[in-house]
Amino acid sequence: MSREDKVYGNIPEAIIAGIILIALLNHMDLVGLILAGFAVGLIARGAMRGLLSGLLAGVIISLLSMIFVLFLPDYGITMINAYLGNNILTANITGTLRFLGSQPSNSLIRQLIVDGTVIPAMGSFIGGAILSQGYDYSEGAEEIDEDLQKSAE
Repeated sequence: MSREDKVYGNIPEAIIAGIILIALLNHMDLVGLILAGFAVGLIARGAMRGLLSGLLAGVIISLLSMIFVLFLPDYGITMINAYLGNNILTANITGTLRFLGSQPSNSLIRQLIVDGTVIPAMGSFIGGAILSQGYDYSEGAEEIDEDLQKSAE
């Protein structure tokens, strides 16, 4: 890991961590999504980097959940739910997609966009704002002093 990654954070690592954490902590509903987003923000080390990482991780998880529900048979979804202990596929998205003809699409939008994307993004914004250090000038100041001394000679 380069020095810039340590100081500024790393967006691809934050997105990958966000996907994993949202998938694992989603069974805790709101608290799990906020904690996952908070961890993503800490990895990204910056409010805007954290917000972007949290949004992308949430969108990827929401799209993967929809694809699983649409293309997997019911026993496959049940097997995934039993293996992971996570009910996002069976409780939230499956019911909404199965009854989409009788339910308004607002519930699907709320579950996929608000719950799966906006809540982790807000948590990652807060987590990123905590570690938004910017550039560490202490090492750069020594190099500048040496350059000034050389140019003065």
